[in-house]
Amino acid sequence: MASPEEQQEIEELNQLISSSSGSIRESPITAAKYNRWLVGEQNRGAGSVVRREVDHLNNARQDFHTRHKEYGQSLKEAGNEQMRRDHEKVEMMRQQNLAKGAMVKAEVIAQKAQEQKQKEEWMAHGRTLGARAQMQKQRIRDVVGEGSKRVAEMAAKTKQEELDYERELAGVRSKLLQDNKSEVEKVRNETADEVIDASKEFAFEQRKSLAFTTKAAEAAWKDERNVNTKNFLAKAHANKADAQASRAKAKELREEIEATRREVANVARKQQQSNKEQKDKIIMFASGGIKDTHDQIYRKKYVPTDAANKLQNSKYAGSVA
Repeated sequence: MASPEEQQEIEELNQLISSSSGSIRESPITAAKYNRWLVGEQNRGAGSVVRREVDHLNNARQDFHTRHKEYGQSLKEAGNEQMRRDHEKVEMMRQQNLAKGAMVKAEVIAQKAQEQKQKEEWMAHGRTLGARAQMQKQRIRDVVGEGSKRVAEMAAKTKQEELDYERELAGVRSKLLQDNKSEVEKVRNETADEVIDASKEFAFEQRKSLAFTTKAAEAAWKDERNVNTKNFLAKAHANKADAQASRAKAKELREEIEATRREVANVARKQQQSNKEQKDKIIMFASGGIKDTHDQIYRKKYVPTDAANKLQNSKYAGSVA
């Protein structure tokens, strides 16, 4: 609800408007209506240009389809002619291939007959060679029959020499095995059990001493680590408490600063708004008063006379409200 001062200003403004004499506008056509008509005129002009371009494109497309159809018909006729010529060539080549096939078939039959003849001749020749070979083998057996006894004697002698070599090799192997056993027994007797036991005892004592030393060092290290861990945890807890207290104090200070800033900003905005309203009133009254300002705004809502005549004389004047 308006304050008493604002209500008084509104009443004074209404009195100034009602007391004005005569019309302050040049035409009854509002600027909004004129702008709607002007946009329609621009759209109709653009539509005419677009329609001409569309007609041009349709004509060009129709011409392209006609030329494409004629070109396709010519290609079809040329293709049919090419297929006819290709068919003639294929038929001619088929006849030529049939003639060549008959010729090749006759040559193959003649070649097979020749091969069969040669095969029979070779078979006869082979039988002749086989008979000759059998006769030759028989003559060879007759010649070498006397030497076969001598060959058997030489083979028996060679086998006996191999048996003698095997017996000699077995004796050498047996002697080497016996020598190795003697050497092992000698080494075992020279190595007494007392020496081995003493060596084992010394090694055990060394390991035992090392184990005790290591265990003591490990226990001391664990104790030191526990002490250091306790000291670190105590210090960490103290630092954590200090950090929490510092964060709480910082948060409290930030909240106080933000509250003070908001209060100062609200006071500044109210003072700025009051100063702006006072300044606007002073400028309004200093530049001619409320009535002059109202008349200027009112005149700007309507178009001049020449623009109104253009709209009223247009055949599309009734298309805008």
